[in-house]
Amino acid sequence: MDFTIIITTAISAFTAVAGFFVGKRKSDAEATQTAFESYNVALKSLRGEIEANGQRWNEIRLALEAKIESQEKRISELEKENAELKARIKKIR
Repeated sequence: MDFTIIITTAISAFTAVAGFFVGKRKSDAEATQTAFESYNVALKSLRGEIEANGQRWNEIRLALEAKIESQEKRISELEKENAELKARIKKIR
């Protein structure tokens, strides 16, 4: 009977230690999975911010291109007007 208690205690201790290591592996795997999920969420958030920033810069670029085009037209008009004024001044002299 004394051996039965010792064997039962040893089996219980072995099962507890084995359960501890299996649980540790499982908790490590869960922690790793949680870390990857958090990393994935952070990357999605960063991607969204980068895309929004890119869109904003594209809108700014388009606005600047429109302004440049408008200024190019105005410069052409002013150069034409300047040439006409120079011609008038030559006639007056």
